[in-house]
Amino acid sequence: TYLGLGIGNTLFGSVLNIRPTHIQLMNTIVVIIDVFFIAIRAKILDNTNTRWGRFRPYIALVPIPLFIICTTFMYLPFDTMTYFEKLVIIFTFSTGVVLVRPYFEGPMSNLGNVITPNGKERIKVLSIYSILYSAAPTVYGVLINVLADQTGGYTDIRTYRYVIVPVAAVGIVLSMFAAFGCKERYIKPKG
Repeated sequence: TYLGLGIGNTLFGSVLNIRPTHIQLMNTIVVIIDVFFIAIRAKILDNTNTRWGRFRPYIALVPIPLFIICTTFMYLPFDTMTYFEKLVIIFTFSTGVVLVRPYFEGPMSNLGNVITPNGKERIKVLSIYSILYSAAPTVYGVLINVLADQTGGYTDIRTYRYVIVPVAAVGIVLSMFAAFGCKERYIKPKG
């Protein structure tokens, strides 16, 4: 989320001092780029059929490049970069997240649909998923505010480093429970 382009992004705007018009321009370009990848991504996801299931390979593997992208970005030496270099870095990393993240989010949100043929069980699974998935932004939002005084302030990148990277690591561990702790057992009838 913190590598998402939007004029309300405090990491880009307040910490890295990128002008809102430049953030929005980059966002527009990334959205246009992503339009061309939506059909390709859908075809890849729809045609996945492995012995581990349709969604679990993505849930197990995609968090790793997302974590690497996030961690690498958070520890770049932004204080020595020019404004243009920051723009290029933000655009590159944000584009990477936009193109990779759907390979995780789609399978995670659809996993509940293939765990069981029972509609009531699927609703329970999807409800738990929704609660856990929406908890991460709440957790790191609270942690950033709590730790800001000890880590240099709300506009100091260290505050984000100390929160975002560990929360992302916890997210990988939790996603592994979904990847290896459940089994896709609902088989769609032919016809």
